[in-house]
Formats: sequence, C-alpha cells, structure tokens
Amino acid sequence: KAKNSQTLIHAAGLDFIRRSKDRPFCLYYATQLPHGPVVIPNLGAYKDKDWPLKNKEWAAMVSWLDQCVGEIMALLRELNLEQQTIVCFASDNGYSQWGYFARKPWSDDPLFQNKGPWPGGKFALYEGGCRVPFFVSWPGHIAARARGHVCALYDVMPTLAELAGIPSPPTDGISLAPELLGKPDQQKKHDYLYWENGTKLPHGQAARFGPWYAMREH
Repeated sequence: KAKNSQTLIHAAGLDFIRRSKDRPFCLYYATQLPHGPVVIPNLGAYKDKDWPLKNKEWAAMVSWLDQCVGEIMALLRELNLEQQTIVCFASDNGYSQWGYFARKPWSDDPLFQNKGPWPGGKFALYEGGCRVPFFVSWPGHIAARARGHVCALYDVMPTLAELAGIPSPPTDGISLAPELLGKPDQQKKHDYLYWENGTKLPHGQAARFGPWYAMREH
C-alpha cells in the first residue's frame, strides 16, 4: 500500500528520537509539508468547507504539519527530554503556491491571503523569496519572545555547536546563542547577507545590510 512521504518521514523521526533518547542526538527532519503536488490522505476538518479543493488540501497539509510538530514535542516531554532538546523550525524559501494553484507567479491567494507584504517569492531574489520564518524552542533556557535580529539558516550550525559545548566546523555562520539566551548586547552580527540566483529566473543578486535590502537582475 502506497504511503504519503510525510507518513514515512514522521514515523522515522519519532523512532529515531526513541532510539536515541539515552545519548546526544541531532535529528534533521525534512518534512515535505506543505508542498506540491497537493496530495493529502484526507481533508480532515476542511472536508466540508465551501472552498476550492486545492485550498482544502493545502490547509489539511498545514494542519498535518502542525499535528506532527505537536507529536514531536509531546514525545520529548514524555521522554523527559524537553528541557535538554533545542528545536529549530524554519522554511527553506519564501512564498510559492503559484505552481499548484494556476495563478500568476507570487500572486496572493484570494482565500487565505497568506503571502505577506514582501514582493516576489520562491526562486526570486526579492525579499519575498529570501525571508523565511524561523523559530527556536528550548524550554527553561530560551524565553518566549519575538526578535528582529537579522540572521541566515547557515547560522544554525555554529549556534547548535556552541549551545552543545562542541566546536563548530568552519562555516559562514555566526552563532545566535547570545541572542537566544537573552544577551543581545553580546551578539555578533553579519556585516551583510548575500544571495545569488542563476536557476529558473534571470541571474540576479541581492544583499541585506541591517534594515536595508537591495536586489538587481541582470
């Protein structure tokens, strides 16, 4: 019987945590949710909504992801690992959906209105393609709050290494440990962040300098 990839990924992730509970571990949980093609085992609470089918499927995907994250956090609590485990959650790119919803590139969804205010999206170097959500949870160590510190996903490796008390391999990243632990005055900052794109769209470059974002296509 065929299974959705998320079913397999989630089962493997939970099993890895259980098998690793007595030693330090690192789990990279590369979920496929939400993503196209928009296929979901069931529509759940959205089955009878007066919505287009693809919107129901997308909403069900997001709810399924939420459920899976909740099950991971619940397992960490069950194993008494919650305060010993740092959980990072991030997207890998900005707004998409257009490839699966037959809309013009990066146009907002008329029902969900979930694009946000930034121009562009996935594959583009406008801020809408490079800005992503990023959350870090470590109960008892990181206080719940929102911060405006500018960082990149390649900062995760040195951050986790410092918090774990081990050397970090060479990277372009800067540890976010001071920011996360409530010591922003000790936090080092990037002079700039840089992106370059040579794939599906015309070649482009973009850079972030503090509050400023610059982009050009050529």
